[in-house]
Amino acid sequence: MELSKEQQHPASGLLHLRSRIKSPKIRAGMRVADKETISSMDDKIGGLDFHKPNLFNGQDFLQLLLSGISKKKQIEITYVSHSQNEQTQRVVDLVGIFFSMANWYLVAFCHQRNDYRTFRVGRIKHVQLREVPISQE
Repeated sequence: MELSKEQQHPASGLLHLRSRIKSPKIRAGMRVADKETISSMDDKIGGLDFHKPNLFNGQDFLQLLLSGISKKKQIEITYVSHSQNEQTQRVVDLVGIFFSMANWYLVAFCHQRNDYRTFRVGRIKHVQLREVPISQE
C-alpha cells in the first residue's frame, strides 16, 4: 500500500496507525484482550504538531539552488517569513541546503540582514539565479 505525502509525515504515523487499528478487518483478527487494550488507549494516541511539509513542486527550486551553490552565484528569492507572514525580496549567497522534519532548508548569507540565515524552501515563492558571484568572506 502506497502512502500519501501527508501519511508519510512523522507526526501522521501514529494517527495513521490509529485509523488502521480501528479497521474492523484488523480488529477481527485480534484477541479479545488486545481489543480491550487498544480500546482503553484509543483516546491517548495522537501526534505531535511538527512543521507540516509543504506539498509544493519544489524540484525546480532545488535545481536552481543547487545550481547557484555549484556556480557560486548569488540568488534572489521572494520569501514569506513565518514570524511576520510578510513577503520580502532577498539577495543571498548560498552556503548549502539540507532536509529536516519533512522540509528542505537553505543556509545562506542574507545581504538584507547582513548575516547568515536559514530559509525554509517551502516559503520561497520565487528564485532567480543572478550572474553576480558570491562574496568571498
